[in-house]
Amino acid sequence: MKHYINTETEKGGKILGFCTSRNMLKTGVNIEVSNTQYVQAHKHEENNTITIDGDNMSFSKVEYPKSDEELKAKQLAEAYGYLASTDFYMTVDKYATLTDEKKTELTTKRQEARDLINSLEGAE
Repeated sequence: MKHYINTETEKGGKILGFCTSRNMLKTGVNIEVSNTQYVQAHKHEENNTITIDGDNMSFSKVEYPKSDEELKAKQLAEAYGYLASTDFYMTVDKYATLTDEKKTELTTKRQEARDLINSLEGAE
């Protein structure tokens, strides 16, 4: 059985998929690989990129840019997480024990988190 890795270009790039028929995946370029190479790329999820230089192929992990929705969700989660993790500082007893510098830093960062949340959720 023949094995193919579907990539962005003939020289490789992002792995778009795996198939056992050259015509199975219509996007990108289907590159025939050995069974060993197919298993190596398919088995290890961290291998999301293939580089092809003549007969040599190498697999690696590349952090590709996330979609706008993924970035927005990550930013919202971080902002809400920061607010939740610093709530206890805002109690009267705990806030009074902080230095003026820490109070300023805390209130500034909490306001930045709220502003970010408002701007991202307001954009919906």
